[in-house]
Amino acid sequence: MNPNDQETISNIFCEVLETIAFMFGEPIEKDELESIPEDCLVSEMKYSGDKTGTLTMIVQTEMCLEISASVLGKDFNEALQMVKATDSVKELLNITCGRLLTEFFGEEPVFDLSVPEILDPDENYITRFLEDPEMMLFSVDDWIVMLKWSVDS
Repeated sequence: MNPNDQETISNIFCEVLETIAFMFGEPIEKDELESIPEDCLVSEMKYSGDKTGTLTMIVQTEMCLEISASVLGKDFNEALQMVKATDSVKELLNITCGRLLTEFFGEEPVFDLSVPEILDPDENYITRFLEDPEMMLFSVDDWIVMLKWSVDS
């Protein structure tokens, strides 16, 4: 992935985040990460068509509730079920993926998108994810978000 791609991905993700969740994000470098976030939710969706690939997003579990509260227009202090929270994270992932596909490949190609899933990774998943050179980090209202856009073919 070239640096312009990362800038485009960053801009699209932050715009989608602001538009649907009213949250503001900015990219950060790995050396700005004070510690590996704990208690995270890993969401992923695949796409296929002219190109195939995956979009993976890791957010801290507590942040899911804040995303859900913003997306659903609820008070953050209201009791929100984790199911609604994970659905909101999946929707954020889905919209981001759609925008990235359109930006990189145009409006003509047809893509099949998988349903966004919540993964149950092993205990070293996040450490390995952070080592991936294509992984991007964001600071979002004092939360950490990790994002990786991959194009396989």
